[in-house]
Amino acid sequence: MPTMDDSRKSREDLLREVEQLVERIRALETAEAARVEADAVAAAERHHLRQLIRLHERERQTVAYEIHDGLAQHLAAAQFQFQAFVEMRSRDPDQADRAFEAGLRLLADGLEEARRLIANLRPPVLEELGVIAALDDLFWQWRQQYDLEIEFVHRGRIGRIAPPLETAIYRMVQEGLTNARRHSHSRRVRVVLRRRDRLVQLSIRDWGKGFDPDRVGPGRFGLRGIRERAELLGGTVSIRSRPGRGTRIVVDLPLVENWPEDD
Repeated sequence: MPTMDDSRKSREDLLREVEQLVERIRALETAEAARVEADAVAAAERHHLRQLIRLHERERQTVAYEIHDGLAQHLAAAQFQFQAFVEMRSRDPDQADRAFEAGLRLLADGLEEARRLIANLRPPVLEELGVIAALDDLFWQWRQQYDLEIEFVHRGRIGRIAPPLETAIYRMVQEGLTNARRHSHSRRVRVVLRRRDRLVQLSIRDWGKGFDPDRVGPGRFGLRGIRERAELLGGTVSIRSRPGRGTRIVVDLPLVENWPEDD
């Protein structure tokens, strides 16, 4: 016949089994929650990667259009002038010389256009060293060319990120500098690039004449370009400005570090 001690022991054993079962259930729930969170992060990163690929393709299309409308036209016109030179050099040497000189000028223009396209496609320093070094180089150029006071602050571990994202950040900074110089007429610009968890935040601040963001004129293509790039990448843009108080542009972009290698 079971004693009181036996009954107490049975209850204690049962309680231990229940506690162990509860712990296993909690562990399973924690593991499932972690899996769901990891799946959500992976899905978000795949989405942002698709957005980056779309931006990458748009950049390529833009360059293709510029080659067709600019570089190709210069080369075609130069070819026409050199053909004219060949045809006229025996019967009209003076006219042939003028055609040859025109062809040389067109080739020089084409070479300049090719250099501009290469720089706009992806600056070599951006390709080789990443966005921080590329921005340092860009600011050095602007300081030399426009005598601007540019302060650059970068925080958090940026490192190498997806190339289209690096290019987008580089282009946004270019457009922000152009806005500060051309429209705000500011002699001072502060650029901050920081990493916050799975976001990259870019801030561009100037102390120029400012403007009313609700009444942006048609000439502000740079600001529109910043918005379009950010939206395509799944990011957000905040533009704060008041007449006489300067402008601050803040862009938050989802961070994508991995990028499929070219075949």
